[in-house]
Amino acid sequence: MSSQQRNNGPSMVQKSVMLHNMTNDKVEFRDALHQKTIELFDSRKVKTAKEMFDCICRHIKYATNKGNIRSAITIFPHRTDGLHDFRVFNQQVIRYAGYRQTDGSVIGDPVNIDFTESLGWEGKNGMFDVLPLVLQANGEEPEVFEIPPDLVLEVDIKHPKFQKISDMNLKWFALPGVSNMMFDCGGLEFTAAPFSGWYMETEIGARDFCDAQRYNLAEKVALKMGLDTKDTSSLWKDKAAIEMNVAVLHSYREQGVTIMDHHSASESFMTFFENEQKTRGGCPADWVWIVPPISGSLTEVFHQEMLMYKLKPSYEYQDEIWRSYVKGSERTRKLDFRSVAIATKVIVRAMRAILAERKRCVVLYATETGRSEKFAKQLFRIFESSFNAKIFSTADYDMKHVQKEDLVLVVASTTGNGDPPENGKTLKKSLQDLQAKFKKSTSQETPYSDIAFSVFGLGSTAYPHFCAFAKFIDEALKNVGMQRISKLGQGDELSGQDETFKRWSKTVFKDACKKYQIREDTVQQEDMDDGESVWKPGKFRISQIDHQEEPSLAKCSRETILLKLDTSGNTQLKFAPGDHLAIYPVNSSKLVDGIISRLKDPSKATKLMSVEVAHQKSVSWVEWEDYKRLPVCTIRTALNRFLDITTPPSLEFMKALAMQTGKRKDIAQIENLVNDIEGFEEWKQVRDPNILEVLEMFPSVRIDPTLLLTQLSLLQQRYYSISSSPKAYPREIHATVAVLKYNTMGGDGPEHEGVCSTWLNKCAIGETVYCAIRDTKSIIQKIRNRRHTKSGQNRNQSKQKQKPPPYEKKRTPDMRVRPGAQEE
Repeated sequence: MSSQQRNNGPSMVQKSVMLHNMTNDKVEFRDALHQKTIELFDSRKVKTAKEMFDCICRHIKYATNKGNIRSAITIFPHRTDGLHDFRVFNQQVIRYAGYRQTDGSVIGDPVNIDFTESLGWEGKNGMFDVLPLVLQANGEEPEVFEIPPDLVLEVDIKHPKFQKISDMNLKWFALPGVSNMMFDCGGLEFTAAPFSGWYMETEIGARDFCDAQRYNLAEKVALKMGLDTKDTSSLWKDKAAIEMNVAVLHSYREQGVTIMDHHSASESFMTFFENEQKTRGGCPADWVWIVPPISGSLTEVFHQEMLMYKLKPSYEYQDEIWRSYVKGSERTRKLDFRSVAIATKVIVRAMRAILAERKRCVVLYATETGRSEKFAKQLFRIFESSFNAKIFSTADYDMKHVQKEDLVLVVASTTGNGDPPENGKTLKKSLQDLQAKFKKSTSQETPYSDIAFSVFGLGSTAYPHFCAFAKFIDEALKNVGMQRISKLGQGDELSGQDETFKRWSKTVFKDACKKYQIREDTVQQEDMDDGESVWKPGKFRISQIDHQEEPSLAKCSRETILLKLDTSGNTQLKFAPGDHLAIYPVNSSKLVDGIISRLKDPSKATKLMSVEVAHQKSVSWVEWEDYKRLPVCTIRTALNRFLDITTPPSLEFMKALAMQTGKRKDIAQIENLVNDIEGFEEWKQVRDPNILEVLEMFPSVRIDPTLLLTQLSLLQQRYYSISSSPKAYPREIHATVAVLKYNTMGGDGPEHEGVCSTWLNKCAIGETVYCAIRDTKSIIQKIRNRRHTKSGQNRNQSKQKQKPPPYEKKRTPDMRVRPGAQEE
């Protein structure tokens, strides 16, 4: 569309067309700029999307006119109650699709990527694929229509001098038509009123082809011209843009298609502008829209001061309905900003008043794998309905603020030899300091006496010191004077941890409500069973994103390998004798491929995505928020690098799996398995199935990827003793690794492989390995403290003089390196 025809952006019609008669069946328009009649297609009596499509096809055919472009407008029924609008979802009548590639690159028009993907439409993956029309009639479900190819006139772009530009196989369509704006006329709002004119060459040559957010061809064109693109002072961008405009003008005129150069357009507009000043005393215009994107001060319009104000009739921007449209939903009329602002202010004030009267509750979590965080979020969702609740990682919460709380809830994991997770160490130190402080005090009253608390611990009875950190927290909070309202909950990874937590969370909520005299019915039962992390159909969705980084793999065959990592002097990888190397592994590609083949739509596994979760704000209002568990990546990358697909699934995962099939036999088998908790735990221990083996047990299951992305545990780093000296190999780290292989079911089941050791065994020389160093100073100090305590006890029992304990000798502790992988 020429810049004169849209010189006022959303209010262009007031200058380029004149309304003569709104009451007649045929409304007439006249192009005031070029003194020509604009053909109006009055389509106010259509009722269906198919009829809309036929009218737009008629518009395209008339306006294109074999290249002799004619201006035209098609008007569909006006808005009534805001629930029965006629809309064209496309921004323009004709536009090219954009396809996002797995490597982050784009084929086609990048500005249309989101619209293309929202259609669920399979194009040809070409540079210039015409998008179908998405039309909505009378507020009904939108329908998709392919534009017949014979209606779309396209121009092959050739340069009169540079053959290499001609060889780029570029083309563009002849008819520019805006289709998603609203025509405001005579007190009526026509929400579907596509209009079209003809191109000014800079819109194609400078904007569509050379803009960075569009086809971004400036550098490619410059290279075809032999220009130096490394030196901006060579003005290669300007030269490339000029030659692209030359090519566009040349091509359109050679093929007999109407087009206007920007200098002629500038002169024409100035004549129109002066006439409007004389006739009406003014001419509203948007300088940004009028001045062409090249030549600047060489055009007369550049020097013309313009005033932007709005008159009616006019064209106005509307919301891009395809971005917010939800299938099957009813759309209400859009409120003005002032109404929304006032309503928001009232709601915020009301919520502040409500929260101020509620008891303050803080939910803290200490986690190594993310499981405690998942449980803490479920707990937070339960308590936020009746308490002024907040949630923090223990590493992010300053215990000096705890005196302001009424209720403290802690969900904590235990690692290693009864140790806190990395983000729980700060809490442990704070509690140790508080205990020491009040131990010396003779008063039974403390600043924490009015604070209630309860603790839930996660651990595994397969290891000693089960839930040791949670037990420490529970005892420490009691020692500093807080009131325990529910006994310590302990979730065993090997025995119904999810069910144990669910029972504990219900109990602690009831106890808290009883203590603070809060009616229990203020929280709905489903909030207890349906926290943010609990998967349900339709609760999570995947949205497409633009960027990614991914590593790769290869092979070796030895049973025991010496791993040598080149640190290249990286200061973050400095280590001391006895330190551990933490390696972030990659899952087996065979397992990943097998799981992807069982997805509902395997073709989407290589598309970049993020996960969003639905929050039901009211009966009719669902708000989607980022589910910040994984970074932006493809589903394949998530399965490769971030998700644990070798550990047997949880009880909750299996319950959700029953929703992934319609076959009664498979549903019955899954339900029989999960309804017997003891039998389920025994099944996990004996069969030790990975996720692919579970899916193969139920052939009809086709799994929703959000179930995997939200419910599988995160893949954890594996620790290896470093078997090299920093003095002998200052730029390398060595680890001796045994490649783990075993058969499940006492040797009669399928062969399983160690995740990390097998991956390392297949890594090629030069492969990138993500890793970190875990120092052993804190571990050695704990051993010293324990020996010191034992030594003190021995001294009290014996008067005999004892030798200093071995750890007090000033030498490096003896360390033995053996093949093997921890936590495999």
